Order: sequence, then structure tokens, then C-alpha cells
Amino acid sequence: MLNCDHEMASDVDRLTDEADAPLQPNDAGVYPIPQPGIITDWEYA
Repeated sequence: MLNCDHEMASDVDRLTDEADAPLQPNDAGVYPIPQPGIITDWEYA
């Protein structure tokens, strides 16, 4: 995993206790449901 080029979470090196979480709920307060293999053009970041 240390040699993997894939970025598992964008800007993870900039996360702090005061920062917003990378994944936010939509206007209805619902978080997106992971759909691996179905949605392949974006990640939850």
C-alpha cells in the first residue's frame, strides 16, 4: 500500500480537528450511499 499511487482521500494531509469532514450530507441531511462498481467516475471526497 505504501507504493500505491492512488490517493485514498484528497488532501488528507491537511485534515485537522477544526476542518469540515471530507464527506458532507446533502440538503436533506443524508449522506451518499457507496455504490462500488456502479458509480466509477468519482470518489467521496
